[in-house]
Amino acid sequence: MTGKYRPPNGAEGDYFMERFCEQCTKDDVENNILCPIIAATYAFDVDDPHYPDEWQYYEGGLLTQPNAYRHACQCR
Repeated sequence: MTGKYRPPNGAEGDYFMERFCEQCTKDDVENNILCPIIAATYAFDVDDPHYPDEWQYYEGGLLTQPNAYRHACQCR
């Protein structure tokens, strides 16, 4: 499976956010800092051209280290 990734349910979404987004310095709700990637995943459908390209399945369908993770690590 390849293409843009969207968690299929709340449990997987929570796991994904804990694993890849929780430590992102570009997303700090308490200080009103919102990660544009996370915000766009809530605002747009996965088929919308504005849905972020950073959330992608890799070849073979494994989402082990999405582009969002690398994005987050670059801003620490």
